[in-house]
Order: sequence, then structure tokens, then C-alpha cells
Amino acid sequence: MKVFEIGLLVLGAAWFLICRLGVQRNWAVAGSTLVVSALVLGLQLGVEGPRWELGCAYVLAVNALLSALFTVTRERTVPDRRSPRMHPFRTVGHGLFLVVAVLIPVWLFPVVEFEPPSGPYAVGAVGEFWIDSTRSENLTSDPNDVRELLVQLWYPAEVPIGAATEPYRPDPDEFAQSQAATTTVAPFAFKSLAAAKTHTVAGAKLASHVQRFPLLLFSHGYGGHRFQNTFQFEELASHGFIVASIEHSYSATGTIFPDGRPAPFDTSAVNSPEREIEMVHRWSEDARFVLDRLVVLNARDPEGRFTGRIDLSRVGYFGHSFGGASVVETLAKDSRFKAGIDMDGFPFGDGWKSAFPQPMLEFRSGPIDIEKLSDRQIAAEHTTRPKLRELYAEFGRRGEALLANGGVQAVLDGAAHSDFSDLPLWSPPLTRLAHLHGPGEPRRLHHIINAYTLAFFDHALRGEPTQLLAGPSPDYPDVHVRVGRRAAPVIQEPHKP
Repeated sequence: MKVFEIGLLVLGAAWFLICRLGVQRNWAVAGSTLVVSALVLGLQLGVEGPRWELGCAYVLAVNALLSALFTVTRERTVPDRRSPRMHPFRTVGHGLFLVVAVLIPVWLFPVVEFEPPSGPYAVGAVGEFWIDSTRSENLTSDPNDVRELLVQLWYPAEVPIGAATEPYRPDPDEFAQSQAATTTVAPFAFKSLAAAKTHTVAGAKLASHVQRFPLLLFSHGYGGHRFQNTFQFEELASHGFIVASIEHSYSATGTIFPDGRPAPFDTSAVNSPEREIEMVHRWSEDARFVLDRLVVLNARDPEGRFTGRIDLSRVGYFGHSFGGASVVETLAKDSRFKAGIDMDGFPFGDGWKSAFPQPMLEFRSGPIDIEKLSDRQIAAEHTTRPKLRELYAEFGRRGEALLANGGVQAVLDGAAHSDFSDLPLWSPPLTRLAHLHGPGEPRRLHHIINAYTLAFFDHALRGEPTQLLAGPSPDYPDVHVRVGRRAAPVIQEPHKP
């Protein structure tokens, strides 16, 4: 919670007590209230910006401001020294109402705040819009449409002191509408994302004292978006990686092309094995196309930022959920990708059957007892209990195949599927109620995910030694690591700037 938001809530509580004590007409109290309420209200609105969640707090602050102004502009009178009559039940009732009206919205929908990245670099970002004219877009009704992709690049940067940081998304209103349309939740529930700030500076200069930086591609989950793992992108960029996050058009929420055209989320792949296989191939082709464009960007960036600065011999790929399936499929098809991480993604396609040489880390959320899931939870997944049993058995079998191929598996106790994204930060109480994150604290889980992600890519792409992936760690007793037969990095020599 931000400083002036807290001040606004304290002001509301103080004004409630002042009114209950009956001293709101005391000239000295009114004068102090006038100054404090004007200052806190002005700073919150001017510095942090208005939020609908603070609606009742604004009402209290304005009431305090106007009442105090009325009192101090009247002729000064001797304060009434008589003790006011207190009505305990009325006081308690009004207090409970204020707690519900003022504190509950703020508790349910906090401003998303990301942990400061721990690396030595500041973080910059730019957006790209790339068109693959060689592929038709089969998710639209126009047969002449071709594949169009939005890509966000995070990178190690040099930024001036005090530089303004980017909001979480450039289009919060459109994103709120898109999320509402796909989740049947009112748009206002996502409005707090407009106030979220990152540690990223748009268009910053690429850090100059290292010649080339390794490259990582990222794919979101089905219905996700290119910003959904900002907690991870900023951390990786701060440690010297360029991260290219792909938004897979028509399989993401909130996609708005630069000319204002929306790319609505297509739900046809839900529980359709044929469409799921088709989609994993499409996303794999997206990743390979984006890598092609990054090769071009490295050769001749129109802005000069990335020209000659991307180390194309050290390319990794990571993804969440369906994006993780794309990672497995792509590593099996394209040897330019030297390492990959699948974050709790069922390996659709055939890539998991291939003995590809690249090292791979498979994150898994904590084990689920299917028999303890309620019928409502099962129905929410658009499946049945027997099918879910079969799915998890197959998930385990494919995971064993990846391990046998030389992979590393890390199971995070306390993590649920969405904990591998920013989603639990949007509303920890509601996402827990909806079983979208596990019993673990989201920020700690993100810290663990970042630690293992960084250790893996440092090892696989930079040849740096690590013990974290070798087995149990005293720092992370809730992570269970299994190591396959061949988990050595493809690139053996130490990284040289």
C-alpha cells in the first residue's frame, strides 16, 4: 500500500473518532483537520492518482475538509467543554461499516507493487510490432490476414537518476475490459492495475560496459499476455539478459495492435486436443519467427540500441503453462535455442518425445489431490474427475520422459499453477479464494522462481557453476529437485563480456 493511501485511511479513521467524540466544531481541532485533510487528499490524488477502491475514504476526507472549512470560517467561539454523549452500539456499528466500506476494497484490490530487481543493472523496455507475411492468420475470418505479433523487450539499461518508470501496462482500460469479457468479472475489478508501477524505464539506453547480452524468449499461458511475468522479466534483465516476451495474438487477453485493432481472445482450443496441438505448433512458429526478427534487429536496429549487442550464441526460451509446452516443442525443432524452462506447462505436441540435446528445467506446482477437489472446482476446469486423473497421470509420464532426456525438475510446494505469473499479486485474497494460487506467500514463491530461473540460465548459457540445481537446498526446503542423466550446459566455456 502506498504512503498517501495509508495517510488517507488514517485521516478517515481520525475523522470518524473526532465526530464520535463530538469535537468536530472545536476551532483548534477544525483548523488542524483542515490543514491535514487538504494536504493528504491533495498528495494522494496528485502524486499517487485516484483509485475507485478509495471511494469511501475520499468521501470521509472531503467531509472532514468541508466541515473543518465551515468551522474555521465562522466567528471563533469558545469550545464546548461538555462531554458528548456516546452511544456504544451506534459507534461500533458505524465503525464496522467504515471498516467494510473503506478497508475491504483496498484489501481486496491493492496496488500491485513489484519487488526491486536484485541485479546490478537498471531495467529498460521497448515494444515491437512484427508481421510474419509468410503465414496466414487462421484465427480470423479474413483469409487475407497474416500473423501479427506484439513483442515487449526488457533489457539491462543505463537510466538517469529519478527517471520515471513505466506503468504495468500501456492500455489499462482496454485490458480491464478484455479481462472482464473473458472472466465474467466486472471491469472495475481490474482497474487497480492502472496504478501499478514497475521498475522499468521505457526506451532507456542499453547498458554499455558489456558488449553482448544473452537473449531469452518468453511465452505466456493460454489467455495470458506479454506483461504477465513482469516479476521475472525485470529480475532477469537486471542480471544482464535481454528478454523478449511474445504476445500470441488471439490466444492472449488485451491484445491491441498499434493501429487500434483488437485481437480478441479465441477460446476454441479449450478442451479440444486437435486445437491444442495446432496451437502449440503455431506458438512454436511464433517463437522461431521472433528469433528471426531479433537476428535482424541485432544486425541493424533502426534505433541503434540492439545493433551488435545480442549474443545469438546464447539463446534461451521459457514459458508458463501453454507457453511452457511451446518451449518443449521449440527446443526439439530449433537448435538455435540452447536451453529452456517449462513453468508448469503440460507438454502438448511431440517435442517431449525427442531426445533434444539442450538442457531443460521443468517447474511444477505442488501436487494436487484430485479426490479432494470439489465438483465446482472440477467443473471450472471444463472437465471431469476421471479425465483429470488421466491428464495428471499423463503429465507425470511426460515429465519422466523429459527427465530421462537429461532435464531437471523442480517441484514447488505451496505453489499453484498461476503462482508462476503476476496474477496472485493482483488480489491475493480473491485469487486464493478462487484457488488461483497456493498456500505459499506469492512474493516468496516469486523469489524462489527467480532464483532457480537465474541459476539455470546462468549455468546453461554462461557456463557458471551452480549447486542450486543439483538437489535439495537449505535455503529453499520447499523445493524438490530431481536431476536427469544429462543436465550439463550446452555452452561449457565461462561467459566473457
